[in-house]
Amino acid sequence: AGFGALQLAGGMLLFTYGVRLIPAAESALLSVIESVAAPIWVFAFFGEDPGIQAILGGAIVLGTVIVYTSLDLFRRTQPAAIG
Repeated sequence: AGFGALQLAGGMLLFTYGVRLIPAAESALLSVIESVAAPIWVFAFFGEDPGIQAILGGAIVLGTVIVYTSLDLFRRTQPAAIG
């Protein structure tokens, strides 16, 4: 009951509020990170081995998010072309 009422509902409320402040593509990528991070948390706190497929898939998704975010940040910091 505590998990559903506090952690899950609180997280969803914050996510719903924050989604309005960022582009749709970024919100989709952030929601994917939640699924990727789950095996990491289980490994860190319970010592469960996620397996090579989970590690490889997570690395691909995290790499994609990092590249997308880096390119977007680079694009925002560049001055607009005149002409």
